[in-house]
Amino acid sequence: MNFFSKIFFIFVFILFFSINTFAATGPEEIPELKEKVYYNVSPSRPKKGDVINIEAQMFGTEIKNSSFIWSLSGKVLKEGLGENRFSFTLSEKTKITLKITTSGGVVIEKSFEFDPKKVVIIWESKTYTPPVYKGKPLYSKESSLVLNAINLDQENPLTNKKNNYTWKVDTTVKGNDSGVGYVSYVHKGDILGLEPLFTVKMSEIGSRQEDQAVLRVQSFPTEIISYEKLPLLGVLFNKTLKSNFRFNQTNETTIVSYPVNYSLLSSFSAIYSWYINDVKVNSNSNELSFKKTKDDDKSRLTLDINNPTSILQNKTTSYIIDTTRK
Repeated sequence: MNFFSKIFFIFVFILFFSINTFAATGPEEIPELKEKVYYNVSPSRPKKGDVINIEAQMFGTEIKNSSFIWSLSGKVLKEGLGENRFSFTLSEKTKITLKITTSGGVVIEKSFEFDPKKVVIIWESKTYTPPVYKGKPLYSKESSLVLNAINLDQENPLTNKKNNYTWKVDTTVKGNDSGVGYVSYVHKGDILGLEPLFTVKMSEIGSRQEDQAVLRVQSFPTEIISYEKLPLLGVLFNKTLKSNFRFNQTNETTIVSYPVNYSLLSSFSAIYSWYINDVKVNSNSNELSFKKTKDDDKSRLTLDINNPTSILQNKTTSYIIDTTRK
């Protein structure tokens, strides 16, 4: 057998071995893929005191021929053939483990974790966003956060004034902002843009039982968003300006810019500085109008927006105005 015949024989052997190995490990030989198990849990967002119902539905093996073992912290609570339903009353953080063994010997395990919340914290940032802006105002350096403790047991959580609330920022208890009816807390951010851990403890008057919620809010940088404003159509809020702005439809246009995530009541409270090719333009407005003087030209438009009441709330952005003809 010559050299090339040997190489061909080895290649055929490897190919044959690979095909047989793949066939032996295909989906039909993986037992878990023969079973399809779906789980229904209700209610989907349970609270403390709710009765939770868990049901397992199987496709592949009849439920009556499968063994179900429901456990809590290693302790078996319910087991037997066909026992695909389990219910319990939620009182604390709980982890339920289910082990299914089919008649064919396939073992399937699933765990369910429940952490009942009686109180949660929702937050609102006192920062500015432009008109028809699609997004939530975000927390930034030196801006304010309004935190509200929501009692999930109340029909109208925001009007509940009968509970005692204790607010804490990191390890510091805010005594002046805690007490009966103090469902809200206002936090003023610092120049470092730290992201403290907020904690609120809620207890009913005359009760020793407390419920707690924690929250950490991410800090975001300030931004600038700009739109084109046409004489007949007004501000085109449906399209933001990109870094390269092609100016070839009309001979005159206006760019309107807005601060985003600044701690301002309105866009008129900011200071605007415009520059064309590094030359400052005398305009302290969020609008700048200009005309096209010639075709096939490019200019750099730079805008700086500053919050006069803040040290760090400022942002600079640039646009290339392109009058190149298509």
